Amino acid sequence: MLTIQAHYPSLKPKECNVNDITAHCKTPSQGQEAILFIGLYLLAFGSAGTKAALPSHGADQFDESDPKEEKKMSTFFNILLLAVCMGGAVSLTFIVWIQINKGWDWGFGIGTIAIFLGTVIFAAGLPLYRIQVATGNSVLLEIIQVSSYLGLFQYCIALFG
Repeated sequence: MLTIQAHYPSLKPKECNVNDITAHCKTPSQGQEAILFIGLYLLAFGSAGTKAALPSHGADQFDESDPKEEKKMSTFFNILLLAVCMGGAVSLTFIVWIQINKGWDWGFGIGTIAIFLGTVIFAAGLPLYRIQVATGNSVLLEIIQVSSYLGLFQYCIALFG
């Protein structure tokens, strides 16, 4: 959504010279604001979901009882952290340079293409993944347990400083 909004002039407010104090800049319409905020919320939602699910999905691909696979799991997490850090470095240099010199639509477009390719590659590997079904407690009960532990931890920090 952000790529589309950055590309089409009708989906963003008219350009304004912010250095000219006599300029009367138009505010975005409600529709333009809606597209922007929905795009930003979807981006945050997808990013949070990926960053939360990817490490556990990757860990499920290894058998901790096998020493060789345990070492491979350690390598996986090292490469994952490297990829996250390199992605941040690239986005703060290359993508920003593209947005400044070529336009916001190009910068967002590169990100959109990267997400699409990542999704295709992930989906192509689905038949090869180990899917470990949770046993024991229900997923909802586990979420409540983690939330209560976090709440207790925050309470202790607040209590004991």
